[in-house]
Amino acid sequence: MKRRCITRLFSKTALLICLGLLGLGTVYAEDLNIKFILVWATNDEAPPEKHKELSAQLEKKLQSGAPYKWKHYYEMHKTNVVLHPKETRKIEMSKHCLLEATNPNDGRIQVNLYGEGKPVSKHVEPLPAGQIVTLGGNAKNDTGWMILIQRKDDKKDADVKPVPAKTEPVKTEPVKTEPVKTEPVKTEPVK
Repeated sequence: MKRRCITRLFSKTALLICLGLLGLGTVYAEDLNIKFILVWATNDEAPPEKHKELSAQLEKKLQSGAPYKWKHYYEMHKTNVVLHPKETRKIEMSKHCLLEATNPNDGRIQVNLYGEGKPVSKHVEPLPAGQIVTLGGNAKNDTGWMILIQRKDDKKDADVKPVPAKTEPVKTEPVKTEPVKTEPVKTEPVK
C-alpha cells in the first residue's frame, strides 16, 4: 500500500515536470546580425553617381519571382548592424531614408521605415538566415527605391566587412507621474 502511494506520487511528479518542460516553448535570446542595403531601381543604363551595381545574385532574386519591373538595381548604401534582444536602433541609410529596427527576440525583425522624415511603413517579418525581406516605394521618373534586409550567416558572409553605420540606440525616458489626489466621498445611509 505504501509502495503504491510512493509510485503514484513519483509518476505524477515526473508527469508534471515533463509537461512543464514542454510548456516552456522556444526561448530566444540571440543577437540579430543584419545587413541593410539601400537600393535604387531604374531602367536607365548608367548608375547614379558613386553607386555600384547590386550583386548579380541579389539582382537575380529581385528580377525573378518578385513583382519588380526595373532592369537595373544599384547599391546606394550598405551597413551591418547587430541588434541585441529587445534593442531598437535608428539607422540612417541616406539623408532621405531612416530605419528604426527592433529585435523583438522571437526570430522576427520589426522595422519602421521613414522617407523624407515621414513614416512610410511598419513591418514585422520573420527573418531566417539567408532570407531577404524587401521594403520600398516608388520614386520620381519611373524609378524606385527599396531596403533589402538580410540576416547575415557568419559562415557565408565571412568576407563581408562591417560598414560603419550611423546608428544610435533609441533612448527612452521614464514617464513622470504625479500622485492622484483624492477626496473622501460623503455617503448617506439608504433609508
